[in-house]
Amino acid sequence: MQSIKKEPGAAERRGIERRNSDQPEAAADPGGHDQRQSGDRRALPFGVLYSTSEPMVFIEDWLDDNCKGRWRVSLEEIDEELVRKSIRMEFENISDKQAFIDKFSPR
Repeated sequence: MQSIKKEPGAAERRGIERRNSDQPEAAADPGGHDQRQSGDRRALPFGVLYSTSEPMVFIEDWLDDNCKGRWRVSLEEIDEELVRKSIRMEFENISDKQAFIDKFSPR
């Protein structure tokens, strides 16, 4: 009995060619947009979890007015009454993190 070797289809050939090529595939960015710059979505290194009943807009306004570097806020948890929440704060600069703690931590 003789074995029949099946020729690879077009999709398989593209995959083989792509793996063998040193060049990135042109279709990797189907929208034709520039590739993301390094560090665009990199995690911010200084974080803190904060629990509050303050409105998010109050905290975000303070961050806009007082932080020198980039920052990010994400909602981690919220109670059933939608009042008390835990938020994750991430800062580019440790000085911004410390300023946030100085302002918002209970004394």
